[in-house]
Amino acid sequence: MNFMLMIAAAALGASVASAQTPERAGRDVTFARPVAAGSWGGVVRSGPGMDYPRIAALREGEPVTLLANTHIDRDGYPWFLIRFRGNQLGFQWGGILCRKDIPVDGVYQSCTRAPGAPARRGG
Repeated sequence: MNFMLMIAAAALGASVASAQTPERAGRDVTFARPVAAGSWGGVVRSGPGMDYPRIAALREGEPVTLLANTHIDRDGYPWFLIRFRGNQLGFQWGGILCRKDIPVDGVYQSCTRAPGAPARRGG
């Protein structure tokens, strides 16, 4: 794993874990509460923002695990630390992520969108 990504993930884990409140439990993603999700495709980056290098590109429908909400927003959606393709880590924008089972604050919509409904692109 990229050294800078390891540092960012460690720092994010400490700050996000301390921000968890009982009223958000189960809806906000933290290291203690990872959530199975999907990607509408798009770029995975080494940090939570468009200025970070691309480390992978995901296909539409590819499964991911949301590990932490960074609370760093772009266009109304936060960046998430994700695990993908086994144990790879990276960051993806919530506007191109979807939830599978439980509502998740900051992702675009459910992975079971209506047939023919457009997915948001970006990230």
